[in-house]
Amino acid sequence: MFVKLHGGQKTKKEVDPAGQGQGLQPPGIVLKRTLARIMSVLLILAAVGAAAAWELYFDDRVNTVPVLVAARHIPKGSDLNPQDVSQVRARLETVPSGAVWDLRALAGKAAAVNIPKGMILADSLLDDAAIVLKPGQIYAPVPGQWIFAVPGSLRQKDIVSIYTVPAKAAETRSIPGLTGENRYSGIANTDLETGVMQYVYGGPVLQGVAVAHVKDSANREVKPVDQSRQRDDATGTIAQVELVLTNDQYRVLQRKALEGNKFIFTYN
Repeated sequence: MFVKLHGGQKTKKEVDPAGQGQGLQPPGIVLKRTLARIMSVLLILAAVGAAAAWELYFDDRVNTVPVLVAARHIPKGSDLNPQDVSQVRARLETVPSGAVWDLRALAGKAAAVNIPKGMILADSLLDDAAIVLKPGQIYAPVPGQWIFAVPGSLRQKDIVSIYTVPAKAAETRSIPGLTGENRYSGIANTDLETGVMQYVYGGPVLQGVAVAHVKDSANREVKPVDQSRQRDDATGTIAQVELVLTNDQYRVLQRKALEGNKFIFTYN
């Protein structure tokens, strides 16, 4: 490129073809560099946003599942109701096998153990609120006149062994080892003392028997006054026990009763 100088002489001026000197750069180069910087910033912001979204939303959905937790302390044996639980999301590594997430799964269920507040509910913590009969089983009533002694702390779903006492001995209350109300009543309101077992005849006639119901004289279920203290003060005095038996087992009790025996109930 030639430029005209004073005096009419021309001289050659070098031009930076890449526009990288200290002079002005071509507009296209400036625009490309500006766009590159903007794109770099946008990519960084997008990466930060994606990481935040993963932490705040996607990670919570991918690595957690909905579960039910106890909204309060639930005592053993208590029927479960929707107000007893809350639904939360828990991380997969903290969720036990058989965890419950659907409120409908609580229908007809009771706490099999004491469940502290905040614990995730699982199948292993639940039990049927009512005993479900298996094929061949019946609910068998044991009337008060058949009973010599039953622990006052006996409750529904306990597993009992049944011993016999000759009716004459039962009538005279002459079995050593019985004290308090057990001495004067065919229905015991206090736990049997260990010593009484030394005078029970022939070992248990039935054992491993489930108690379906424990009723008072008004046919109401005998329950603890305080659900957190299952074996303490009860809502009534036991007058009748209903057991889960087979027909053959019930015939054994009937035969023993007809032979002039009364029954002592024990549980572990």
